[in-house]
Amino acid sequence: MSDLWALFPAYFAAHVELSLAALALATAIAVPLGVVAAQRPRLGGALLGTAGVIQRIPGLALLALMVPLFAAIGVFTARHFGIEVRAIGAGPALVALVLYGILPILQNTVTGLRGVE
Repeated sequence: MSDLWALFPAYFAAHVELSLAALALATAIAVPLGVVAAQRPRLGGALLGTAGVIQRIPGLALLALMVPLFAAIGVFTARHFGIEVRAIGAGPALVALVLYGILPILQNTVTGLRGVE
């Protein structure tokens, strides 16, 4: 059991890094989209609807969808560029967390901008 506690700081640091990276990427994507959505209501409805659909997918199912997608990307990049992309690990988790983070940031950006004259 003490061996597991020795690994805890490294795992915790990796978890925090992954979470902060996902938050930064989601913010970098959602804030500009929110500005555009606030200026163009028809496009805003489509963006919010698409983000809402992504948000409705359960987390485990989204990760399950990421595995074959990343496996296909890994095969393509290995053949053409010599770069290995793993199907399981931080990559799919980062993409899933970014997708889940976009909707709340997008909604709040649109609401905030529409509330200001």
